[in-house]
Amino acid sequence: MLENVIDVILFLSTQNPPFRGHRKSFESANQGNFLDKVKLQAKYNAALSKHLSDIQLSKRTVTTYLSLTIQNELILLFGKKVKTLILEGFYETLNTLQSCVRVHLTYLIRIKWLLWSGTLQLKTVLCK
Repeated sequence: MLENVIDVILFLSTQNPPFRGHRKSFESANQGNFLDKVKLQAKYNAALSKHLSDIQLSKRTVTTYLSLTIQNELILLFGKKVKTLILEGFYETLNTLQSCVRVHLTYLIRIKWLLWSGTLQLKTVLCK
C-alpha cells in the first residue's frame, strides 16, 4: 500500500503538477492530483482499494499514509536522495577533471623541461 503512495509521489514529482486540491476532505469532488491518482490506482489494486474503503468507514483516527504531513516527509526524503545523487555525480566529475588537469599539467611540465634542457625545439612543439 505504501508503495502505491510512493509511486504516486514520484510520478507527480516528475510531472510537476500541484499535489493538493482546494478541499482536503476525502469525500470532496476535487481533492487534488495526489488523492485522485491514489483513487485511480485503487481501481486496479485490491489492497489499496480496501485501505481506502477502511478509511471512509472508520469512525476513529487511522493511519492513512495519505496526509499532507506524510506527503511532505516523503517529498523531503526523496529530495535529499536526489541531492545526494547529484552531489555524488558532481564530485565524481570533479575528480575526473582533476585527474585530466594533472595529466595535462604533467605534459606541459615535461615540454617545458625539454625546451629548457634543449632536447626539444620550440618549432617542433608549435608545428605538431
